[in-house]
Amino acid sequence: MKSGLRLFYIFCVLFFAWTGGGPGLSLAQNDALVLPALQVTAGREEREEGRFANPVRVLEREDLDRIPGGRLEDILAREAGVVPRGGAGKAGGIDIRGMGDTFSSNVLILLDDVPMNPKDLSGVDFSAISLSDIERIEIHRGAGAVTWGDGAVGGVVRIFTRTGEEKKAAFDSEMGSFGYRKNRVRLSTGTGPVGLRLAAGEGEESGFRENGGFSSQDVGLDLFSREKEVWTFALSGHVYSDAYGLPGPVPQGGDVRKASTPWDGGETLEKRLSAQVEGDFASLGRLKLQRSLRYRNQSMEMTGRQDPLPAEVFPVVDIRSTEKTGRVDYHLRPLGKGLRIHTGLDHQESHYVRTDPDANLGQRHNGRMEGVGGFVRTDLDFREKLHVFLGGRLQKVTGDYREDRFHAGGWRQRELRNRSWNMQAWDAGLSLDLYSWLTLYASSGTSFRSPNVDELARSSPELQPQEGRHWEVGLRSALPGILRFELGFFSMEMTEEIHYDTHLQENRNYEDKTRRQGLETALSLYPGPDWSLRMDLTWMQARFAGKDTVIPLVPEVHGGVQVAWDPLEDLGVYLAGRWFGKRYDGNDGDNREKPLDPYQVWDLRFRLKQKPLAFFLEVNNLWDASYALAAYSGSVYPMPGRNLKVGVEVFF
Repeated sequence: MKSGLRLFYIFCVLFFAWTGGGPGLSLAQNDALVLPALQVTAGREEREEGRFANPVRVLEREDLDRIPGGRLEDILAREAGVVPRGGAGKAGGIDIRGMGDTFSSNVLILLDDVPMNPKDLSGVDFSAISLSDIERIEIHRGAGAVTWGDGAVGGVVRIFTRTGEEKKAAFDSEMGSFGYRKNRVRLSTGTGPVGLRLAAGEGEESGFRENGGFSSQDVGLDLFSREKEVWTFALSGHVYSDAYGLPGPVPQGGDVRKASTPWDGGETLEKRLSAQVEGDFASLGRLKLQRSLRYRNQSMEMTGRQDPLPAEVFPVVDIRSTEKTGRVDYHLRPLGKGLRIHTGLDHQESHYVRTDPDANLGQRHNGRMEGVGGFVRTDLDFREKLHVFLGGRLQKVTGDYREDRFHAGGWRQRELRNRSWNMQAWDAGLSLDLYSWLTLYASSGTSFRSPNVDELARSSPELQPQEGRHWEVGLRSALPGILRFELGFFSMEMTEEIHYDTHLQENRNYEDKTRRQGLETALSLYPGPDWSLRMDLTWMQARFAGKDTVIPLVPEVHGGVQVAWDPLEDLGVYLAGRWFGKRYDGNDGDNREKPLDPYQVWDLRFRLKQKPLAFFLEVNNLWDASYALAAYSGSVYPMPGRNLKVGVEVFF
């Protein structure tokens, strides 16, 4: 904790040292690097990055090529307020602002504005999103319930894939430690009214642990309008499949290379289809329609068997789900001087069937979740200095659940349980451009999260949606070619937060409120045209209000450093490190056991790009640290030691 406070003091000293000259400070010290205002324009929110009343971090394609990290989750977790969760291989995830074990239901992940969070507890499958296909990422920390609805509690991550490429063909090939290899091809058309993009890939790795193998294949096709007409469209289809091992946890101090479940594993087949139509009616505004369909079939053997008996002796868990989403957005053209109105409707429906075979009696879970909502947002500018935002949402969520039993005559349906909730959210905020280089912001609002189908399967009769109250204040400073600085304080208070009671073996609402308060800060320095340095620090208090105990698996302090050196336009060296403070075991809600040890991980990346070739060399976990992202009842899910990865990209 002392080291974290020292780093925070350094941030403050640097900030006041750089900005001590006030508004008359000359920017001529280093004008080789100019940082324009980043536009956050795709999808529902249409503002410059500096005009949000909450922290927003935008990563462009160039940033993704420069940040070390073997997985998409690792790159996302290099930001303030974001913590990696899960484990190696397929079991990755991220937590934003200390949601703890329910991060997968309280952090919303959007791919081209289509929700990727399934309506069960399995979490977002980041392995189904290819890093090389991504054009841009927006990380919105804080509640987004008015705009995005259910589950936008800790934050929202918006991932956008490439569409606007010129005529190009590219082939990527990578290989590395633990039997890692990956190949991918991308094709896109040139000029014309309709653009086409095709991407396909396959990869595999044996894993650093016994039964840690993973393999995947995918193919995707995009069609989209190239010319800016009154009406534009985009169609996207994607098929993804994988197979993986489930090595299980390891007792603390045990051999991390061994598997506690050497024969468990699973397979996934996922199909996605989305369509988008947008109409630009000049003075009348813009209309956007979006519809998506997602099908997932997942089978898993999770018996924990210790000997290689025939697989057919052990039936698998089979999950089939279908998720449909629809959105309508209408942006009115600015009314008067600086008044903008944005309204929208959305609909989500998920059908879920899970079959859990049993040697004596089969069991099948049937669930359906449906949500319908609408919102209105207004943005008002005063003299181009003060920006005020107001918004409200109404939403209805319906959940159906039925359990079937298998008997000699077939499946027999049991009683259908139906739950319905009416929810609402609001937010208000402002940002003030105090100087051209300094913006202050403040916001307050609410959020909600309804139970998912897995939580309905084992729920108490009184189970209710959780509700949250949020507020935050902060500042942003940007001196082109010199620095970018962010500092913010936030507070979240949850009532009826949903959790799984291990004693009663059912999902319930906490009787006590939960509170999360924290300080997030980030500083980017540009000492020369070839160098950049980014540091961030997060101090977090995530506690059960009644007991004043820490929420498990949430570190009190975490931070990071990123150093980039680009001596030539086509050559770069990048070093990045993250460190995380102590946190409690996932089952230690009373904080009675010894906390998990702090850890730090450093990664190094070397990149050379000389068309038609691009080459990279990356060393992850440079100092071979031993660490785990999650632990339950003394057993940990270890992460890989030092590993090497090399790759080449060929352009045609």
